[in-house]
Amino acid sequence: MDRSDPRTWPSNDGWRWVTKIVGLLLTVLAISLGAPFWFDLLNKFMVVRSTVKPREKSRKEKSKD
Repeated sequence: MDRSDPRTWPSNDGWRWVTKIVGLLLTVLAISLGAPFWFDLLNKFMVVRSTVKPREKSRKEKSKD
C-alpha cells in the first residue's frame, strides 16, 4: 500500500501517530453518540436553515405576479 493511504499504520514518525490516534478517538466518539443524536442535530440545523429569510429579489428580478 501507499504510505499516504490513511488505512495504514504510520511509520516511526511521532506526529503521524498522534494524528492517527486523535482521528481514531474522534471516530469512536462520533459513533458512540449514536444515530438519534446525529439525526436530532441535523434536524435542528434544518430548522434554523428554513427560518432564515431568503434574499429579497432586486427590481430586475421581480416576478410578474
